[in-house]
Amino acid sequence: MTSHHTPCKWEKEIGAEFWHNDWHKSPEVNSHKGSKLEEMHQRQMLIVKLTFDRPTRCTGTGFYVNIPEVKPGWYTCDGDGSASARGQNLENTKQRYDIILTAGHNLIGDDGQMSKNIHVERVTIVAENGNLVYNKDDIPVSESQVMISEKYRQNPGTYNSHNDWRVILVEANDGMHGFGINLPFGLDNKEGENESLIQQALKSHQVTIAGYQPQGPIKSTSGPGRVGRAGEIEYEAQTEPGISGSPVWLPYQGLDTVIAIHRGSRIRFELLEQLYRRTNLGYFSKSLKATQAERVGNIVDYAKGIYLRFPGPGGRAKVRLGAEGLQTTFDVLPVLTEPAKTNESNTGDRVHYVFRMHGAEEGGESRSHQWVLWNIDLNKVSLVQNIHPACLVKLLDGRKLAESFQVVYTGGQNLNNRDYYALTVETKRLRIEDEDMGIPTETSEVSLHKVNARRDLLSIIISDLKPVDQYYESVAI
Repeated sequence: MTSHHTPCKWEKEIGAEFWHNDWHKSPEVNSHKGSKLEEMHQRQMLIVKLTFDRPTRCTGTGFYVNIPEVKPGWYTCDGDGSASARGQNLENTKQRYDIILTAGHNLIGDDGQMSKNIHVERVTIVAENGNLVYNKDDIPVSESQVMISEKYRQNPGTYNSHNDWRVILVEANDGMHGFGINLPFGLDNKEGENESLIQQALKSHQVTIAGYQPQGPIKSTSGPGRVGRAGEIEYEAQTEPGISGSPVWLPYQGLDTVIAIHRGSRIRFELLEQLYRRTNLGYFSKSLKATQAERVGNIVDYAKGIYLRFPGPGGRAKVRLGAEGLQTTFDVLPVLTEPAKTNESNTGDRVHYVFRMHGAEEGGESRSHQWVLWNIDLNKVSLVQNIHPACLVKLLDGRKLAESFQVVYTGGQNLNNRDYYALTVETKRLRIEDEDMGIPTETSEVSLHKVNARRDLLSIIISDLKPVDQYYESVAI
């Protein structure tokens, strides 16, 4: 793979002829073979039949996606704005919602009229005496449970397939989670002259579509796919009428991963980002402020706080005293989930996140939409232009507060890896006296600390995520 690196300030000063390739090489990541939902009855529990009036009774298909559950009140179904404040009046609430995706045109006509009397029909399957028993649940859907792309609401029709998606939020069921997602599939970024990740995957795998006809059970079909000129997923597969909104997936690295909505939108990064914003999944425009671990010895109290900062494109992470001039904020987004099997009740530990950094321009160079890469081979944290498997991390719960997390790298896309590398910041070389002279107080003491077991990690590293003005606390030892 061709490597394209943006030189940082010190590299420009010493000249490219003195660089060493090892300074910039990407970490090696073992591909995760995953667990494929090989039995159609397992997939059938993730695919639902929709019925609705427009004005006559119509049918369509939708499907669950394995994204962390949404709490009631955390989402907004009107417009493209962010949801209400996280955690508002929800301390005693146990109810959660699962996410169903479908085509927008299933629930809004070309004339702009919304469908009425919407119902979700889902199948649950249990084993009794060695046999599979199929049960059907009929779930009425209220208007408050439906979220649509505002761009599609304003301009519905086949010419607007880019925004032809809709979300239905239904009460969570321990047996339902959904198809896996892979956020990089929604990007068209290319590394050098290589193809994008979705183009590579479509060359290696056929796509599968499965959905409900107006009458009868689920039908599935497969065929080759490609990315069309408009950026949508095109495929050569014989499909039946009435299955609009069905999942289009492929078995990438052994994981059944959804990439598009049949006769609807591709699962683009923009779709997922809007979904995350409107359901308050992930974190947006947050700065990371480190907290000190509990340990024996003298601990310096930094009243202004210790923050994680990146000085520029391709730059290496630094520790900075105080938030003034920080210019480093992050979006922390769910990026990769494995398709959940029906006997898995906890999806949180099966989710990877990515840190997208954005900020003001510095030195004439744009720093927007770069990704944080966690390089355990070089023991450094830096920025890259395109998502790499080593950009994926887990967020483990903290112990002091309910709203806390710890940033842990586990080996890219391997969801089963139990080797933990925790984000660590130190201040041994921080010169506080520089601040009195008007010099930004920084140090390069950012590393990835290996912990052999999760129980050791939680006993060694404690991180709090609590509001301090507009900033949020995260991780340190």
